[in-house]
Amino acid sequence: MIKTQGLSKRFGGLTALDALHLDIPADACWGLFGPNGSGKSTLLHCLSGYLEPDQGEIWIGGQNTRMLAPFALAKLGLIRGFQGTYLVDGLTVLEHVLLGQHQHIPSSFFPKLPFLSSDHPEKKARQKALEWLDFLGIADQANQLVQRLPYGMQRQVELARLLAAEPKFLLLDEPGAGLNAEEREAFFEQITAARKSAGFGLLVIAHHFSLLSQMADHLVMLHQGKIVASGPADSIVQEAVVREHYLL
Repeated sequence: MIKTQGLSKRFGGLTALDALHLDIPADACWGLFGPNGSGKSTLLHCLSGYLEPDQGEIWIGGQNTRMLAPFALAKLGLIRGFQGTYLVDGLTVLEHVLLGQHQHIPSSFFPKLPFLSSDHPEKKARQKALEWLDFLGIADQANQLVQRLPYGMQRQVELARLLAAEPKFLLLDEPGAGLNAEEREAFFEQITAARKSAGFGLLVIAHHFSLLSQMADHLVMLHQGKIVASGPADSIVQEAVVREHYLL
């Protein structure tokens, strides 16, 4: 569960978040939308420890996490994805996905051994990584260098790395950015399928209202740092402020 109380963040004279109150169930999928500059990414930055809020509190799984760093939050199971892809040229697809397993592997992971038992951390990590690559339909690319992949497939590699981190709650910021309509729809379907398979909670930012409303159990609209609409997709579409910005 993610809960915020009175969460505020300012940049000089600009109020990016204005006393936000959220209460997101642990296994829910919530969608976050709103105009550019409404505070969506700032909210994810604060939740994931990349920005310190000026006021308010954050609880994750009942623990106050307002002052925790991103790596500490990751250990609690809060995993964050960013806009765009963050891949390293020269690494293979499998090596990238294994990066998501780093916090689950003890320091004795290195050096690599030629023969490993089935319960060895490295072997378990590789198996987990390959399972997610297979789930996303790109296991045949495991030994390919990431820079040689088309952009849509690079987005899948990024998602596989996040899933390999074994999130309890996943934050995604515009996961469909840069994809065409067909790729974006298929990618959102894979995200939904992964959430149902692994059972993690999800908070996702997207500008494509139709896709977001199909994916999310609950939608929240931000405008000028405030929540101006909140509720299930079938009811929030009736809100005047939503129709003004997205449906008319």
